[in-house]
Amino acid sequence: MTGERAARSNSSDTKQILWTPEEVGFFWDWMSANAPDYFTETAGPGILSKARQLLPKTAKRVLDFGSGPGFLTRLLVQSFPDVYALDFSEESIANLRARVPGVVDTFLYSSSPQYESIKVDVVFLIETIEHLDDKTKKDVFEKIRSLLNVGGKLFVSCPNEENLQTNKICCPSCRTEFHRMQHVSSYSPEKLSRELQNFGFKVDHVGVTNFKYGKFGQKVRELSSSVTGRKLPHLYACASL
Repeated sequence: MTGERAARSNSSDTKQILWTPEEVGFFWDWMSANAPDYFTETAGPGILSKARQLLPKTAKRVLDFGSGPGFLTRLLVQSFPDVYALDFSEESIANLRARVPGVVDTFLYSSSPQYESIKVDVVFLIETIEHLDDKTKKDVFEKIRSLLNVGGKLFVSCPNEENLQTNKICCPSCRTEFHRMQHVSSYSPEKLSRELQNFGFKVDHVGVTNFKYGKFGQKVRELSSSVTGRKLPHLYACASL
């Protein structure tokens, strides 16, 4: 079965998708309206728990960059005085506004003049970096740097050493292969740390965990992983300007 699946994946009858901004926007507009669940809907409390351990207690203004329909944003509003949200999908932003009335303001990524003047203490970039091609990634990190206050913090998360090929599917109509969640990159702790430094950040901490659990459950699994060598699913980093 595995060999047959690999053979079909490498068939000359299929092609690889080229994610244009228009296709990415359409994909996430559709996902916002139709996806049965979002990662931050179930893992949000664990993400926030880990972030609060690493971020300064003086942080007041935060930005959820790549917010999706606002599941993490809703938790951030409960934890910080001023919360902003930004996403690539207009449909996601519309859903976020309805879900999180306490958000200070929301922005569409493509409308950069609207948000270039804000300054925040923390940017959350949660399960977003793995979706970005090199050109978009460069632009995203330039924007993040411009939005952070001096000494501001960036908290990033993504899958840990994901095998992209195992999550690919193929459209039977156009025979185009693509990652089912539009991932284009896989990250190890070393790669994530290196990229953050290349974009001008000082990496304060990088680690792996399981965000499906709270602080105590994460700690148990992190200690267990260090003994057994079992890979944990989620990678995170805290960095500063």
